[in-house]
Amino acid sequence: MVSENCVTPVPASIDRTSAPLLGCAVTTALGVVNNDAQIAIGEAVVVFGAGGVGLNIVQFAAMAGAGMAEPRAMMASRGRNRRLTMDIYGVTSL
Repeated sequence: MVSENCVTPVPASIDRTSAPLLGCAVTTALGVVNNDAQIAIGEAVVVFGAGGVGLNIVQFAAMAGAGMAEPRAMMASRGRNRRLTMDIYGVTSL
């Protein structure tokens, strides 16, 4: 049993294999950018790791107006989606 405030209905239009990312990688990254780091416009951000949380931090930090740098840990992860996300959000290599 779980409390109803811990359950979120998933619309049928959302792919069931992608839905868990919304409850973990997306919300964790948003919390880090907004609450923990409190990133401001013009600040530089370095993200170590290019998994679900790292890629979402890149996106949220860019939306907050931060400049991005690509650390060595991300350079090893050159998957198409990772590279595309980093290109879209202006991530540069160190």
